[in-house]
Amino acid sequence: MGERVFYLTKEGLKKIREEKYLLEKYKTEKVRMELPSVLKHGEPESDQIIFYEELGLLEKRIVEINNVLENAVLIKTPSKNERDHVYLGAKVVVEGEEGISEFELVGTVENDPIVGKISDESPIGKALLGRRVSEEVFIPEPINKTFRILKVMYR
Repeated sequence: MGERVFYLTKEGLKKIREEKYLLEKYKTEKVRMELPSVLKHGEPESDQIIFYEELGLLEKRIVEINNVLENAVLIKTPSKNERDHVYLGAKVVVEGEEGISEFELVGTVENDPIVGKISDESPIGKALLGRRVSEEVFIPEPINKTFRILKVMYR
């Protein structure tokens, strides 16, 4: 069984690389600045425990980011004749009972519903994938709503 693929936009790839750089820089500074004072104590003190727990969390996140970067696939814009369909990277304007909403369909790493970025694995994302402008789409549980696709845009 192969590794999981992580779909990223160019912006998402840049953001995750920046996060890795900052975490590695922070980890290096943390070890350089705090390790000498933590090691002075002969037996495990609360400072040592906290230091090593924080270091472990940093390392865990760096490993997660490395996994994403090693298995990242850049989202490409579809050909011109396919741009009326919803694929990863699309900004989709939909209309439902509650009015008009706009979503950007992204991979799970970039998922951020608060800013309108929804994952292709979410109920809305799954329902929209492959659909085209003017289609009505039913979003199943837990949403149970129907939307009509008004517009599909790519950068």
